[in-house]
Parts: sequence; structure tokens; C-alpha cells
Amino acid sequence: MILIIVQICLVRKLTITIFLEIPFSLIFGYITDFYDSLIKIRCSNLLSAYLLLLIAIIFVSLGVYFSVSCNLIATPVESTVKTISQVYNLKFLLVKNVFDITMIIMTLLLCLVLQIPVYGIGMGTVLSALLVGRFISGYQYLFDEKIQIYQKNVLAFFFCILANLCASYQN
Repeated sequence: MILIIVQICLVRKLTITIFLEIPFSLIFGYITDFYDSLIKIRCSNLLSAYLLLLIAIIFVSLGVYFSVSCNLIATPVESTVKTISQVYNLKFLLVKNVFDITMIIMTLLLCLVLQIPVYGIGMGTVLSALLVGRFISGYQYLFDEKIQIYQKNVLAFFFCILANLCASYQN
């Protein structure tokens, strides 16, 4: 909720996109918990754990890239990063890296000040904070031009899909 308030303060109004982040984040959380209960992957060694982490970072980065670049409703974290980058005219990649690392540092400082044990920050969290933004940058290089073309011709794009579906049913 704090990040939604930050976005409202930055843009100085409550937009429908910001408002829809609330139910979206709840649904996203339930879906994540559901799949977490279904998929039980246990790595037997450190190499396989880091390989799985790398695969997860690749797919998380891809999801963040497409949700942000296609202007879809995103989680409050990604939407806050996007809002900061738009309001201050900064690159999304830079804001993403700084934001993620700042969240880790703030958590560590709060745990230190409040004298509570650090929970949930491990090597995977640190590597994710350092790598997700960089992978997004790679996706920008690969896909930005194509996405801009599709965004300009989104209606034509959907008609092409519909025409292809109709043609496949006729055959």
C-alpha cells in the first residue's frame, strides 16, 4: 500500500491504473502462493540452485519487461519504478537497479536498528536485485522496436491474429 501512496504522490492523482494495482497484486499473490504449493523443486547442490535462480531471474525479467513496456497493470513495485522513471525522466533500468538495491539496504538497516534478525534476504535476493534490471535492458535491446510497431498497429495486429485463426479453422 505504501508504494501505491508513493505513486499517487508522484503523479498527484489516483489513476485507474494505480487503483487496479491493488486487486492485481492480491490476485498475483494468490496465484504465486498456489503455484508455490504445487511446484516443489529442491536442488541437491549449490550449482543447480544457482542455475534455477538464473532461469527464474530470466523469466521474471521477461515478465517485468513485457508488463511495463506494454503498459499492462503491474505489481506496485514495478509500477512505482516505472512512475519514478517517468516523472524524473530516468531510464527504467537505472531506477529498477537503484530501487531494488535500496530496498535491500533499507531492510538491512531496519533490522539492525530494530535489532531483529534479517529474514528473506539471501544471495538470491541480492543477485535478483543486481541482475533483473540488466536482463530487462537486454530485452529492451531485443524487443523495443518490435513492441513499438505493434503498439502503433495494435488493432491491425489483433485483426491479423483473428484472420489467422479463422484461416486455420477453414483448413
